[in-house]
Amino acid sequence: MTANHSESATIKEALEGSTKIFLALHINPDGDSVGSNLAISSYLQSLGKEVEIWASDAPPINLDFLPEFNAIINKDPHDADLEKFDLVVLLDSPEVARITRHEHLGLPTQKVVVIDHHETNTKFGSVNLVDDKASSTGEILYRLFQDWGASVNSEIATDLLTAIAADTGTFRWVTSENTLDAASQLIKCGADLEMINFNLYNRTPLREIQYQAEVVRKLKQETLAKFNFVWSATSYPEIESLGGTEFAVGGSDIAKTIDGINFALVLREEEKGVMTGSLRSRTEVDVAKIASMFGGGGHVAAAGFMIRFSGSFEEKVKEVIGQVKEYLNNL
Repeated sequence: MTANHSESATIKEALEGSTKIFLALHINPDGDSVGSNLAISSYLQSLGKEVEIWASDAPPINLDFLPEFNAIINKDPHDADLEKFDLVVLLDSPEVARITRHEHLGLPTQKVVVIDHHETNTKFGSVNLVDDKASSTGEILYRLFQDWGASVNSEIATDLLTAIAADTGTFRWVTSENTLDAASQLIKCGADLEMINFNLYNRTPLREIQYQAEVVRKLKQETLAKFNFVWSATSYPEIESLGGTEFAVGGSDIAKTIDGINFALVLREEEKGVMTGSLRSRTEVDVAKIASMFGGGGHVAAAGFMIRFSGSFEEKVKEVIGQVKEYLNNL
């Protein structure tokens, strides 16, 4: 049988030939990052491997229903002694900068396996499987498990279906026939989609809703010759007054539903001198290209970036919005 991915055998050999394996969530981890890492961790442990999962940011608490959720170590990978591991596997991270809150992360001299679905992936590993046609890294992993003849129990199925559901808005976007087939098979393996959806969409902390309300309250619309977009910017003091950065989640998915716009941009000052941007497109505007202007990336319809800056947040916001408008006016 033809493998789903040409890199399958190479990755399997790297995993099977290693004893101690390091995994890391990306910053601001989402359901795909958490679910995919927990799924491959369970698989590796079934092979008798020693696995550690590190995360610079705490994973969302509404994902605590996932098996082995508490095994995630809330420490920045920058502080890990990577040389003591035989292999580093990085999932759902298009670039090294997405793994750490520090400016630099020195990758180890041993093999690094990168598995991802972002078209802007820089292929920074020694083995890279990047499938930008896949809905999620969870979908890629499911196909890898197929290639390897791996047994997918109900726990792994739950991890993978959560990853797929989170990155597709439960099949509202970036959903193909292959995506639905993978979901169907995972349900047959014991994943409970109703339970997954409840946890994804019905366990939002009040302070997170209050932050999103502030994002919506501050929305501004920019009307250009060919394009319209909305944006909102929230400073670090404002975020602190709303409960802190752990609750500064979302907003762009709400903003993108506004009729008549091409895309939405939500800016937030996560800490002094650090701005993040979340972009969501609803038309032909490729927001990954906008994100790349600021060192970020992602997909055509969803992308993000992080900027370190000096000076005032307000001035940096003006600069970013100005650059976005200039880019659009030149299209």
